[in-house]
This record gives sequence, structure tokens and C-alpha cells, in this order.
Amino acid sequence: MHTYGDYTLSENKEGMISEVDALLHNSKDIINNIDKHKANITAYEEILKTLNPVYAKEQERDTAITDLSNRVDNIQDSLDRLEILLRRDKDTSSTQQ
Repeated sequence: MHTYGDYTLSENKEGMISEVDALLHNSKDIINNIDKHKANITAYEEILKTLNPVYAKEQERDTAITDLSNRVDNIQDSLDRLEILLRRDKDTSSTQQ
């Protein structure tokens, strides 16, 4: 069996079966360990924040930007709902005259 980047060549069917079986098990292992890796990411980020003040400030800035973006979105939603109510009120007023 020979591997070239993303490609694998095999001289026989058994070799290809073995390779595909290994790829299948690898993918299943990855899927089964997603929660573990998500927890690792959280822990690694906390460690980096402790060890690297620049990283900590970047994370703090990114969180603040995300929070502000969410607040702006909420304000926009409120304005859209207010506009709808004002249009309804205007339409109701003009049909009653």
C-alpha cells in the first residue's frame, strides 16, 4: 500500500479494506471525543489567558464586540417591531377618518 497525500493506492482488496476500516475507526473516535475536546479548548483558553496577557485582552475584546453586536441586533429588532406598530397605528388612523 502506498499513500500520496490524500490518496492511497493498494495492490489488493484486503489492503484497501484495512485502510478504509482504519479511517472509519479514526472518524468514529473523533466523533466520540468531541465533548472531551470542547472541554479541552475551554481549559486551554483559560490557561492561555493566565499565561499570556495579550491573549487575555484579545479574548476580552472579542467577547465585548460579540456582546455589543448582540445588543445592536436586539435594538434593531425592537426598532423593527416599533416601526410595524407605528405603521399599523397610522393605517388604522387613516382608515377611521
